[in-house]
Formats: sequence, structure tokens, C-alpha cells
Amino acid sequence: MNTPTSQPPAYTPFHRENGVSLLELLVVLVIIAMSSSLALPALNNTLERNRVDAAKKTLVSTLALARNEALKRGHAVRVCASQDSSACSGNAADWGANLLVVASTDEDGKNIKATDPGAILLTTPLPTNITVSSNLANIDFRSDGSINQLARFTFCNTEAQTAVSTNTIAVNYAGRFLYESLDASQVCP
Repeated sequence: MNTPTSQPPAYTPFHRENGVSLLELLVVLVIIAMSSSLALPALNNTLERNRVDAAKKTLVSTLALARNEALKRGHAVRVCASQDSSACSGNAADWGANLLVVASTDEDGKNIKATDPGAILLTTPLPTNITVSSNLANIDFRSDGSINQLARFTFCNTEAQTAVSTNTIAVNYAGRFLYESLDASQVCP
């Protein structure tokens, strides 16, 4: 019995092989590139806000630690800015690269300096490219956790290409924190 052998189909212009053509691949890549270019500015603003939030959380946790240390020790504890992590800078406009938590009085109520042995309780670096300014050069927490003057801190991202929302943290007389959201174009240079 003779059976016809199967032959491959003849090539026709409508016959298609499996896979994608180079043109289809290029079109998909162009669409992905355009979508990415639209999403990157939004991602950049998110990153800028996250840097400000990281600085805010660092400051709040440092202030909370200082307040708790004052309550625990029963004597005053100071938080101040430092450029070199060894002494308070005394500049309210620039809280520098580091925060220092310093025991400002000993158990006898005598004043001690940040350069005295054991006076520095904690050194905390602030995130880079963030400017933190305040109305005070330092904050002194009393033995009951209160402060003698209201403090306000403003955070600005120095690398921001557009104004992003920022936060101001106020510390009330009881040593508690209050948050306020501001338009960065009003408070940041």
C-alpha cells in the first residue's frame, strides 16, 4: 500500500514562525522606557520625603532617649548638635551632622561639660543632605522630663530638586513631641 509521504507546507507570506520579531521587541522596549521615565520623578520625590522622615525619626528617638535618661537618672540631660561628635556646636541654625546626648549635671546637681569623661551618653549621626534647624542651640531635659523653653525643629532636604512637604517637630514644656506638616517652599531655602 502506497501512502503519501507528508511534505512540509509550502512557504506562504502569511505563514509565521513562533517567536517575536525584532520590531515587536523594540516597540515593547520603547513602551517600557517611556513608562519608566514617567515614574522616575514620582519615585525621586518619594525618596526625598523618606530622607526627611529618616532625619525626623532620628531626632525624635534621640530626644525621647534623652528625656528617658533624665527621668531615669534624676538629673538634667542635654541634647545638642555637634559637628565633630565630641562637643556641642552651639548653633541653632544648623544642627549639624550629629546629635549628642550629654549628661549636663551629675548626681549632686553640679554642672558638667560635654568634654568631661562619661558625659556623652550617645552620639547619633543624622542622614546626609538634610538640614535641621531649630530655635534653640540645645535642649535641656530636667529630672522630671520637662524642658524650660519650647523647641521647634525644621527639616529640609538640601538635594531636593523640587519643593517637597517637610515636617516641623515642636517639643512642648512637658517634653512631648508635636508634628506639623509644612510646604517646604515656605521654610526651606
